[in-house]
Amino acid sequence: VRACPVPGDQRFLIQAIARTRDSCSVVIWNPVSNEHEEYPLAESLVGRTILLDWSADGERILLANTHRARQRRLIFRPSDRSLSPVGDSCGSFRTRFPDEGPRAYFDSDGNVCAVRQDARTPPSLVRFSEAGSGSYETLIDLSASLSGALWREFVTVSSDGEEIVGWYCVPQGEGPFPLVLRTIDPMRDRYAGDEYD
Repeated sequence: VRACPVPGDQRFLIQAIARTRDSCSVVIWNPVSNEHEEYPLAESLVGRTILLDWSADGERILLANTHRARQRRLIFRPSDRSLSPVGDSCGSFRTRFPDEGPRAYFDSDGNVCAVRQDARTPPSLVRFSEAGSGSYETLIDLSASLSGALWREFVTVSSDGEEIVGWYCVPQGEGPFPLVLRTIDPMRDRYAGDEYD
């Protein structure tokens, strides 16, 4: 739930999620007049979608969508019900708390900012181009201080026919290497635990 950032505007932004977590609606509600408008997103987005922020002018809503282990940020405009991507879809987007999901926000100028990282670079604070060009400006860069191994994606099918998306990486040097397996409970979107070989 988010209060409208426009001074004097009584509206609230609410996210309605179905039990399957694959269906999401954005609801804008005015508790004074009890008027509300619902915007279903299930037809436009596949995967889990969460609300991240509401722009200072009250015209744009920032969403995070995760599908097949890929995170995207999108701008939703209630006035014309349009969705547009923000930046690229590479890497993961950090959060202060594990249950918050991929975090991004509008800065005071209306730009979309996020803490971004991928398998080769540590977290960096970036400001995205809203145009969907994939470009971003790095505001704070820590990439020179650390390096890592490139993650690779694989897709397989479980015994009951469900698609499973996984990621793996192999450290530099000669093996054998121990196996570290991290699993995620998709119904709760949290780590189910680590297993070590």
